[in-house]
Amino acid sequence: MKQFNEVQKQLLERLAQRSEDTEIQMIDFLEEVFFKAAAGRSMILQLQAKQAIYYMPVLTFSNPLKKHQEIQQLVALIELLQFLETASYITLHSKNILKERTMIFLNDQFIAPKTVDGKIILNARGDNTSQSEIIRDKDGKVIYKGVIFTTNAFYRMSQLFTGTLCISPAIKQLIPPSADTKEAPPIPNHTPSLASLSFFSKLNLIIHIMMLLLIGTVVFLGYTYYRPTSHESTTPKTSDTVEKEVMTTELNVQQQSGRKKRLVTDKQPTSPASDEYYGANLSLYPSKSLKQLAKNEAMSFAIFQASRGTWYKNARLKKQYAFAAEHNWLKGAYHMYLANKTPARQATNYYKALQRIDSLELPPIVYLSQKSFSKKLKKTVPEFQKEFIHFLKQLKQKTKKTPIVYTDTGTANTYLSDANAPFGNYPLWLIDTTQTTTPQLPEAWKKKGYVVWQRSDYRKPKGTSKELDISTENMRKLSYSY
Repeated sequence: MKQFNEVQKQLLERLAQRSEDTEIQMIDFLEEVFFKAAAGRSMILQLQAKQAIYYMPVLTFSNPLKKHQEIQQLVALIELLQFLETASYITLHSKNILKERTMIFLNDQFIAPKTVDGKIILNARGDNTSQSEIIRDKDGKVIYKGVIFTTNAFYRMSQLFTGTLCISPAIKQLIPPSADTKEAPPIPNHTPSLASLSFFSKLNLIIHIMMLLLIGTVVFLGYTYYRPTSHESTTPKTSDTVEKEVMTTELNVQQQSGRKKRLVTDKQPTSPASDEYYGANLSLYPSKSLKQLAKNEAMSFAIFQASRGTWYKNARLKKQYAFAAEHNWLKGAYHMYLANKTPARQATNYYKALQRIDSLELPPIVYLSQKSFSKKLKKTVPEFQKEFIHFLKQLKQKTKKTPIVYTDTGTANTYLSDANAPFGNYPLWLIDTTQTTTPQLPEAWKKKGYVVWQRSDYRKPKGTSKELDISTENMRKLSYSY
C-alpha cells in the first residue's frame, strides 16, 4: 500500500469527507484545505505567460529552511493529486476553464480580483500585485513574495488545480486506521484439543507439520543463496518516487533566482553510465520509417525542427508533437541558425514557433552546421561569435532556460573555439556519425563533454538502438539541470 506523509494524510481525510458530494470545484476545495490566508499560502496561475507563482509571507520566504518546507508542502500536494487521479480515486473535468480565463487566483481571501491602474486588486483590503513575484498591501508594503514555476511544473499545476472534482468513495480505503480504534472482541476458540483427536487425525497433523517444516527450510536456503548483496537495492523506485524527484528538482532549481547549475558537475559525460536514454531528430527521419521506430521500446525522446532563420516556421510541428506524445516520448524543438540573418529576429522567430506547442519538455535547442554559413558570408569568425552569443543570451532570457547547442565537431572547432566566447558553458548535443565508441569532442567542450550524442545521419534508419541518439543524462531532468 502506498505510504503518505502527514500533509498528504490530512488532505486525504478532507477528500474522504467530501466523497459523498456530487460536484466540487477544485479551486474551492484547494482554498478550503491548502491555499488559505491563515496558512500564508497563495498562488496565481498566469495562463497566457504560462507560469505559476507560489506566494508565501515575506518572513517565510526570507528564511531558507522555512521556504524549503513550504515548497515541500506544495510538492506533497501535487504528488498526492497526481497519484489519486492516475489511480482513479479522483476525476477532474476541465470545462475549458483554461481557455476562458487569463489568470486563476488561489487564496480564500482573493475575492473578485480586478485590474485598476495597472495593478491587480486582490480583495477589499486593497492587497495588490503589479509584479509577478510580489504582493503588497494597500500602503505599498510587501507582504508576500513568490517562487515562479514554468514549463512542466506550470502545466501540471494548471491541470491538477482547476476544473470540477469528483471523488470516489473508494478513497476511504487509503486512510490508515487511527491509533485509538477499538480492538475487535476476541474470536471464540473452537479448536478441538489434541487429546480429542483420533489416531489417524493425529498422524495426518504430524505429516502436515513435517511438510511445512521442509518447505520452510527450502525457502530459507534458497533466499540465503540468491539474496542480493548489501549494495543492491531490493526495492525498485516506483513511478510516484520518480515523479516526486522530478518535481522536487524543478522546485529547487526555480528558487535559485535564475542561476541554474548542473546537478552533477564532476561527471564525465563520455564515460560509461548505468542508465542510457535513446532518441532521435525526427525532422530528419524518413516518414516511412517512423512506424518502425515507434516499435523500439528504447526510444524515449524526440526533437523536431521548429524554425529556421528569421521567418520559416514548421507548419507540421504541432502534428509531430502529437505523434511523439502518442508514444510517450519527451519532446523538444530546435531552431536552425543562419549566420547571415539578424540574431534578434531569429530569436523572436524561434520563440514564436514555440508558442504553437503545448510545452517545451526539453530546453531550447539551436542547430548549427556548415549549412548555416552562406558562401557569400562576409562576417569574420569573431563577428559571428559575438552575434551568436547575443542570440543564445536572448533565447535564454525569453525561455528562462539555457539553450543546448546542437552541432558537429568540425563546425564547432571552426566557429565556436574562441576562448573569449565561452560556448562550452552551454550544454552540447554533439553530432558525430563516425561510428566510433567514443565521439571526438570539440575544443570548447573538452572539459564538460556532451549531454546528447547523435550517432547516425538517419539516411538509412533501421530503428535499432545502436543508431539512435544517446544520452547518459536523465532526459526528464535535463530541462531542470541548466
